[in-house]
Amino acid sequence: TPLDWSPLAWLALAPLCVLIRLDKAPRKLWLTTWTGGLLFWLPTLQWLRLGHESMYVAWFALAFYLAAYWSALVGLSRAAVHRCGLPLVAAVPLVWTGLEFLRAHLMTGFAWYQLGHSQYRWIELIQISDLLGAYGVSAVVAVSGAALAGLVPTSWLSRLRLIAAVQLPSELRHLSPPAVADETSPAESRGLFRRQMASVFFGLLVVAAALGYGYVRRGQAEFTA
Repeated sequence: TPLDWSPLAWLALAPLCVLIRLDKAPRKLWLTTWTGGLLFWLPTLQWLRLGHESMYVAWFALAFYLAAYWSALVGLSRAAVHRCGLPLVAAVPLVWTGLEFLRAHLMTGFAWYQLGHSQYRWIELIQISDLLGAYGVSAVVAVSGAALAGLVPTSWLSRLRLIAAVQLPSELRHLSPPAVADETSPAESRGLFRRQMASVFFGLLVVAAALGYGYVRRGQAEFTA
């Protein structure tokens, strides 16, 4: 609010998912993700200050607290992906919706501004709420961000210094520029490509299933004139 750019929700988690995807966590990962969360929550919650001057304290305190969920998403999802072996497109929606549920209940709860709430205008998509609530919509949108993160080329990650560059032997440096750290064989590249396409297919399948259910449910409605 107040921009209401709902389509951006489908892209919003992709940068965080890139940090989850990396084999090695970048320096100051937790501080930067928390700061990113704070930059979101401070303007989002600025209306709290309008009630009374004392509410400035509540505004900043709540923003500082909610920003920690961004760091929690990255930390828990990295554990799920790199320690438990879950695919990124499965780990991210599970962790994200779990954190949304926790946020809605912990310390009386704060269930506002969930990812799924951004899609309130897409009537067909949100019909799954009769089965899964807003959490189900959040999971569908989160799958999209995870699938997109898997498509980010490693060359981009190298330019952003999220992965280290491999230094070639001195006698070969004049023949080729430095390769990225995850230089792979053709067979490994094909395997990576297949995994990326499987993630995209899974994401499209989830969205298609949600929309299909939505169109069926809307077709079953009997409204009085």
